[in-house]
Amino acid sequence: MRRFPAFALCCAFFLTALGAITVPVRSNAVTTGFKVSKKTTQLVVGIAADWNANTVTLRRFERSPGGKWKLVGDPFPGRLGRKGLAWGRGVNPSEPVPAAVPVKREGDLRSPVGAFSLGSIFSYSADVEHNPKADFVQVTDADLLVDDPVSPMYNTHVRLSGPAQTDWEKSQAMERVDPAHELQIFVNHNVNPAPVPGAGSLILFHVWRKAGDATTAGCTSMERAKVFELVKWIDPARHPLYVLLPQALYDDVAVPWGLPKIDQTSPPPQTSTQASSTPPVPTLTTPKKVAAARPPITASPEPPVTRKRVSSSAPKVGK
Repeated sequence: MRRFPAFALCCAFFLTALGAITVPVRSNAVTTGFKVSKKTTQLVVGIAADWNANTVTLRRFERSPGGKWKLVGDPFPGRLGRKGLAWGRGVNPSEPVPAAVPVKREGDLRSPVGAFSLGSIFSYSADVEHNPKADFVQVTDADLLVDDPVSPMYNTHVRLSGPAQTDWEKSQAMERVDPAHELQIFVNHNVNPAPVPGAGSLILFHVWRKAGDATTAGCTSMERAKVFELVKWIDPARHPLYVLLPQALYDDVAVPWGLPKIDQTSPPPQTSTQASSTPPVPTLTTPKKVAAARPPITASPEPPVTRKRVSSSAPKVGK
């Protein structure tokens, strides 16, 4: 067996340890295991400064099938989970996880990183302009979004046959008088092929709080007018995706994933305390009960067994 001088071994050990500390190792699977489908012609891109950032710059892009991405409108600011980012479960491979990054867990106050299809739109009002092909749901007192990890309906939307009655149902009932949740878009994190219990739930686009001064529990929030713009713009037939990444990882995967080149010459937009001019803020009252958009599910003291996924009506995005 070949022998090495002790000094050389010590130097090699030191340099290896130093490299492990200063140079994060990323699996090739992260950069080569996924590419945005040619069918996807709408893209919402969110770029955060790093894994601990709770602010994000959002951009919309469009393209013809297989064409080049073109920016739609101007970049705009958003807020993320209070503790930053974590590796999520989207249409890109969820494993292996990049080295030394947190993995999304229920209640961790982190926003999931990855590429995600978009699901149902939830609204207090029926009078919201949206694509007729979208799965649009007017929220009633019979609607639940389940974040209970032990429930077989974890991370799904459920419409009961009547108003929530049991303590469990009430704990999962959707907000109906909260301005931050008057209009929401479900982000399909931890949805396909089936939700993994405890891997994070109910990730949404929604209106930010305190004019952008407040973080979220893991969702992506933004100015009220921007939520309405997204709802109007999104077309399920164009297989839209939401890609959320920290800047360094975006730089690594942009080319292999087929993502747009981002212009870094302009400073990122800042959160603003100015009130949105459009559309006007409605008076939030309990909406009248509407006809069920889905087959009703019988309520019981135990979590229901039959479930309806929020993404069921959205087209599947090809990998």
